[in-house]
Amino acid sequence: MNWNSAKNFAIIFFIMLNAFLGGLTANEANRFNISEAQAKNISEVLYKNGIALNAAAPRSYRPVRLLTLSEYDYDMDGLLAIFFPDPDEVEYAKEQDRAVYRAGHVTLSVQNGYVLYENPRGGEPIVFEKDEAEALCAGLIEKTGLTGFALDGFEFDEYDRAFRFIYRQLYGGKTVYSNYFDFVVTDYGITQAEFIYGKPLGFNGAETEVYASDVALLSFMKRIAGYYGSMERHIDIYKIEMVFIRENDYSTAAAPYYRIFYEKNGEAFEELISAYNAHDYL
Repeated sequence: MNWNSAKNFAIIFFIMLNAFLGGLTANEANRFNISEAQAKNISEVLYKNGIALNAAAPRSYRPVRLLTLSEYDYDMDGLLAIFFPDPDEVEYAKEQDRAVYRAGHVTLSVQNGYVLYENPRGGEPIVFEKDEAEALCAGLIEKTGLTGFALDGFEFDEYDRAFRFIYRQLYGGKTVYSNYFDFVVTDYGITQAEFIYGKPLGFNGAETEVYASDVALLSFMKRIAGYYGSMERHIDIYKIEMVFIRENDYSTAAAPYYRIFYEKNGEAFEELISAYNAHDYL
């Protein structure tokens, strides 16, 4: 047997096998990625319809699993201790499907997983600056023991001198959009806080194909046309991300959505478009 020939054949065989497997890997990777040509085309189509794409759209659209969230389960004794100076003074009432806790002018209610704190009078008047108001909100979240929340949105009402801060949870590098804290802070402190939370339990189930971001952007364009009709539009998209949203108040599954941030006439808006079905909006 010619061992040199056999050796050379084996080397050539493995080189060809590696090239073949490399080609398969490249094809698989490209299968779920938007090409440069596609990215350029969608940008041009949007521009012709009065929409400037000034954000990097997600290029990958690999199949995605649902995110499993726990059912709503709050430590009510702990929450009462956080929101009421003296929990022993709190009165409880059941109003239809809403549990209500009251003491003086302070109310804490729980309904379908949503917790709402209302204290319209607040405390002693103090002129809060943005950093101080934000620190109040971050401190309250820390008291609840819920982790992973980051500031997601901010507004300021100059007329009422009211700050609004929205925090959403990050899990596995993704925003859990339906887990949030929404605060209103005036010169009297936190006068309102709403939050809802289900503990993330991991990505589970079968991987399901999602629409590419360019399809979501075309759906967004159609949505904008429905809002403004034939009016001249100057829309500026400045951020796109994939987030996870609980399918309904009674579900433990959170599905992927494209979240598109845009500005019109200096005012910020956002649209949520299902990644599983680009024709579904929130």
